[in-house]
Amino acid sequence: MRRMLMAGLLAAAGCGQTPAAIGSDAGGGCDLTAVSFEVRRPDLGYQAPPTDADLVLGFQGFHYIYIRIHTTGTPVPPFGSANGKLDGGERISQSFRVELTPEAPGRFVTEPLMVLFDDTPLSALAGHDADLNVTVGDGTCVADTGGTIALRYDPTCYEGPAGERICTDGGLPAPDDGGLLPLPDSGAP
Repeated sequence: MRRMLMAGLLAAAGCGQTPAAIGSDAGGGCDLTAVSFEVRRPDLGYQAPPTDADLVLGFQGFHYIYIRIHTTGTPVPPFGSANGKLDGGERISQSFRVELTPEAPGRFVTEPLMVLFDDTPLSALAGHDADLNVTVGDGTCVADTGGTIALRYDPTCYEGPAGERICTDGGLPAPDDGGLLPLPDSGAP
């Protein structure tokens, strides 16, 4: 499966604890000055700053959202993490390797990264908010940002093994109910 993560806010962050320490553990200068992330929306576009995220049901039963991370400069080492708290109090934490592609001079973006919510029941995710913090780098070369997103779920769609969206309703738009659609096995109307 493709690796994915979440959306939006641009936040400037320093690369070190003190100017003398910048890049000292990496054997070179740290040029990481900012990081932002964006989330995939229910309409499958990406959004920054984040508000609504498409909560995906994968073909193997996993629940996740997709994010893309943008940086100004490059993190040293090339790792990141996503930490979050759901409005019900549950916490998530995930680490990942940050593989960056240039998008403009000095600016880079990741492929979509997956942030998993598998330890939480779907009923506690759909239509609920999540505070998400994204960090890239480590030690003296680090930047982070965060935001609050609403998790929107369409029970008529899931993601196939090749990453394609498959909708059992023929792709009709879901009703605008704030993401509180009945679960497929709930028996709710």
